[in-house]
Amino acid sequence: MSKGVLRSTERLSKTDWKMIISVFLLSRIFIYFIGLMASRIYGGSPAVLDAFCQFDCTWYKQIIDIGYDLQPRWHVEHDAASWAFMPVYPMIAKVLDVFFNSTTLSLYVVSNASFFMALVFMLKLSRQMGLSNEGYFPIWLLAFSPYSVYFVSGYTESLFMALTLAVFLFSYRQQWLYVAICGILLAGTRNLGVMIVFPVLLIAIGHYGVRSFFKTERGLIVVAVLWVIPLLLFSYMLYLYFLTGDGFAFTHIQIAWRRYIDWPTHWLEKGLSDGGKGLYLVGMVILGWLINLYLVYKKLWAEATFVFICTFIPLLTGITAMPRYLFGLSPVYIAFVAFSDKKPQLQTAILVLSSVSLSFIVIGFVLEQFFTV
Repeated sequence: MSKGVLRSTERLSKTDWKMIISVFLLSRIFIYFIGLMASRIYGGSPAVLDAFCQFDCTWYKQIIDIGYDLQPRWHVEHDAASWAFMPVYPMIAKVLDVFFNSTTLSLYVVSNASFFMALVFMLKLSRQMGLSNEGYFPIWLLAFSPYSVYFVSGYTESLFMALTLAVFLFSYRQQWLYVAICGILLAGTRNLGVMIVFPVLLIAIGHYGVRSFFKTERGLIVVAVLWVIPLLLFSYMLYLYFLTGDGFAFTHIQIAWRRYIDWPTHWLEKGLSDGGKGLYLVGMVILGWLINLYLVYKKLWAEATFVFICTFIPLLTGITAMPRYLFGLSPVYIAFVAFSDKKPQLQTAILVLSSVSLSFIVIGFVLEQFFTV
């Protein structure tokens, strides 16, 4: 990691910032335009705020407007509650709502601002790892990835992506205070965010070695950081305990979305037997495994560990939303960047395929097609 440490003081150039801003704006225009055109042509909502606020976005609006539910009361069966949705994202949007007076717009602002920071961290992290030192493929890929529609809508994906990239970047740079701050927010953005403690530990061991880890001052600092990261998650669990009597209500309420724990083989067999969307989801699970194996092959142990945990745990409760989960993980993009590094023709092919897929997903999303969830 000595190379990474030496790069820790490098700053982005004016050209870098211009490219980041250009990629950000072009991707927003591209996604919003396609979504609005599809919505108006095929009978969706003609307003951008409504067209892109689908599925989970409505839950976050509800949390901002009326707070967390005291008991399950949603869905036809009245078995759903907002407890499944972590507090950091709606809390930030609620602060902005004071200025915008629109919960939907506030959610979009948080998502887009977070994604802009994600592009910054993506470029920095790629260079920190010695990838795409001269080009901008990493940020083009992130901005036009197949499921980038979630980076413009009222979802946690942008915030989760930005914070994850930041934790990896600051871990490689040994800036542990920033790791702690971003890690705490990450664990409060999505419950699986707390699993970032394992990549942080692996990166720290790479810096200081296994034998001397607990003997060095910085090693002990890392241990403290690992203890601090779950703070917001534990605070939310305590809040739920006093609100509902169940500190794990955010997990137990998942049954309302037909998610329950079973062997991964059960869900894969079900997907294969269902056909259609099921086959697509099974294919995404396999893609996730291949990406994981490639990260292991490249000896990117921290990245591979995070992808494995963040895809295996959801797989215990089903394969629904697996594509969104997969393309919401920053190490997945690092894998594609590493795989295509110094191969411009391959990078072009990946971007074309990715952009075409994105167009298809955007259209399905604004028309509330569940294969995009």
